[in-house]
Amino acid sequence: MPYTNRPTTTSRAALIAAGIQKRLMNVTSFTFGGITYTPVELVQLFEEQITLLNQVAAAKGAWSKTIKTSVALQAKIDNVIAGLREQVRQMYANDPEALADFGFAPRKARKLLPEAHVVAAAKAKSTRAARGTLGSKQKAAIKGPVPETITLTTAHAPPNVVPANPPPASHQASTNGISVSTAVSASPAPAPVPVPVPVPVPVPAANGTHQ
Repeated sequence: MPYTNRPTTTSRAALIAAGIQKRLMNVTSFTFGGITYTPVELVQLFEEQITLLNQVAAAKGAWSKTIKTSVALQAKIDNVIAGLREQVRQMYANDPEALADFGFAPRKARKLLPEAHVVAAAKAKSTRAARGTLGSKQKAAIKGPVPETITLTTAHAPPNVVPANPPPASHQASTNGISVSTAVSASPAPAPVPVPVPVPVPVPAANGTHQ
């Protein structure tokens, strides 16, 4: 259907209808395109065109207003959906089953580009250095200082007991450049055990007398 300018078309239809009423009402009929019309039918035809064009204009106005209202509403709906989807993801820890009840999809893991991986690794390394965080290998590499002299005690005297004999001199040796001394605490000497003395036993004589 070719585009028609409504004011121009309705104005032309109104003029034709008025001309038929003024000049052609005494004609019996007209035949156009194999269809026969009376003058009254022709006037009605053009009046119908004017009415329909006015209805189309009104419908277009209502349609345009409806479209604008729908676009504005859709913008609000989009904001609500985005916020609601994120809220549900947080409430249910991105659970696919819970999100499916709303027609939402779980959040996909973000894939970093190689450049982003490099930047993330540099940031992590800088943060670890600032916090003084060490890994297992770094912790294992840290050793405490070794003292120059190490004293090993193999035995201990009982508490609050002073040995009767003076302790022997400690033995000192050098191991890998480290002086190691071993002190051995002597225990008190055991008390002497008394030795039994033999006692003579009388032997009876053959005649029954004692010697």
